[in-house]
Amino acid sequence: MLVLARAASGKSVVLAQLGVAVAGAPSDGEDSVEQRVLPLKIPLVTLASMMRQTTGEGAATAAGVGLLRRYLREHEKLAPPRVECLARSLSHGAMLLLLDGLDEATTQVESVLQWVDEMSAAHPRLRVVLSSRPVSGVDPSAMGARGFRILHVQPLASSQVCVCVCHVALCRSLACARGTVVPEPHPPSFVE
Repeated sequence: MLVLARAASGKSVVLAQLGVAVAGAPSDGEDSVEQRVLPLKIPLVTLASMMRQTTGEGAATAAGVGLLRRYLREHEKLAPPRVECLARSLSHGAMLLLLDGLDEATTQVESVLQWVDEMSAAHPRLRVVLSSRPVSGVDPSAMGARGFRILHVQPLASSQVCVCVCHVALCRSLACARGTVVPEPHPPSFVE
């Protein structure tokens, strides 16, 4: 899926909410921890920078899982056992890649898309969601031809922002008053 929207329209928030929702939901109808999907949000400006640093034609895209492992070690500062655990999640089809900011990959947009194609081919159960502003180099029809569905996100009106903020604040204050811990509230959805 490609989440497409203007600047400050909530693309990153959509990815974060999707990650939270997926992290708590069982995969394939199973209700075991082993079957849960692990969301992994990666800023594409960072991944694109790593690709630029890689020398040799096609080396960045050919890296596949190696590039993901390198990102996890260098930018998330994960220890090798944790990196391997995440790689196993990928191999078992229990990962959702949330790739934020395709437009920020600038000259590496095509390399990023080739990397996504390679990862998806190597791991058919991998789920990928990209976000981007509508800019040259990110063509919705070309993304559709690659198999991506397009989700156009519209900015919230001021009144909708107020409703969301009030909803979150009310849920938190009720939880505090009761002395209970509740899951992070989900603001109401607005469909235009």
